Amino acid sequence: MSAVCLNCAFKGSSTLRSSSEYILTPMSDGSLVENFNATQYLCRNCSCIFIEYYPEDRLKKYFSDEYNVSDVVQNCQVVIDNQNRPKHSIIHTNFLNEVSSIKRNGHMLEIACGEGSLTRKFASHHKGWECIAIDPSDNANADYIESNITFIRDFFSPDLIGDTRFDVVVAHGILNRTPPLTLLDQITKVANEDCLVSLEIVVLEDSTYAPFIWDHSFTFLKQTFVDYFEAAGLTLINEYDCGSTIQFVCRYNASKKGCFTGNIDGERYKQTINKYNEHISHWRDIKDLFNIYVDTYNNKKLALFGAGLYSAVLTHLIDLGSLTYIVDEVRYGATFLDKSVIDFNQIDEQKENVVFLLCCRKRNLGYIQKKILAHKFKVKPLLI
Repeated sequence: MSAVCLNCAFKGSSTLRSSSEYILTPMSDGSLVENFNATQYLCRNCSCIFIEYYPEDRLKKYFSDEYNVSDVVQNCQVVIDNQNRPKHSIIHTNFLNEVSSIKRNGHMLEIACGEGSLTRKFASHHKGWECIAIDPSDNANADYIESNITFIRDFFSPDLIGDTRFDVVVAHGILNRTPPLTLLDQITKVANEDCLVSLEIVVLEDSTYAPFIWDHSFTFLKQTFVDYFEAAGLTLINEYDCGSTIQFVCRYNASKKGCFTGNIDGERYKQTINKYNEHISHWRDIKDLFNIYVDTYNNKKLALFGAGLYSAVLTHLIDLGSLTYIVDEVRYGATFLDKSVIDFNQIDEQKENVVFLLCCRKRNLGYIQKKILAHKFKVKPLLI
């Protein structure tokens, strides 16, 4: 079955997979949702993987009512150059450095601000600026004590901000969840000439979990996204590796704004489908390795480290009954698939009887493995 692309409106796409293949649907905040009906497609024109939801407003309701925007979830630890750091500290530092010598007065907009910590940091450093922060989540923190911040609880639309035009626009984490070509166009419509625009996204190359995450409505290769923002008149100034995402800092130049024409030769489409299938094969290998360890250590108790995104993908593919413990030092006390999340202290006395299985991003492997070994547990990485 073909579908009209929700990104570029091209009438021709390939069906990839449906969430109905599984009882539980993993989300990017590490949760697993029941009865979340959706289908993935790949557009033959813009090479974007997009998702249709049933009913249409299901994703909006998820972000408004269920999605976890707390720092415990969103400010996860990432490893860059063999050092682990909170992801938000990296993204915020990059952005604040970019605006450190900005003019004394202006207008700043943050789209999908979450709890609003970045807007508050910017506003406190730039008292002469008027800031608007927008987020639809019921959990978003609207308690903005700075007089130069206005919080709007809603999904972003240019209509929300009237005639105001911005000198700085931040859109972090949103361009995988709304049609990127549309949002980039909307950003430029509310931007002053030479506006500084900070964009943060997950690209398909770094997202092995892309085929299984159902609130990332739009996924694409890195160069595909560069094509998108260049067509919108945004010129790249700096690019930052944020561990699990990429941050692009751009300037808006109205004279360079054009129309995205698509990938005429189809080569980007082929590259996208090949990378997508590579990720599916990778998880098939992880599942097989998990089952090998279950058989190998059938006289031990198995513990899974982490109650986040990678564990959510893994546990919707395997038999969770094989696991005795879910251990997470940050999310302990929560519930993960009806199992209580605990910390190391609660099983420290069982060192000889517990084997940890570790499913994580490759660059995080050494850091996490070292942490588990420090508690003198055996650990087996689920990485191929």
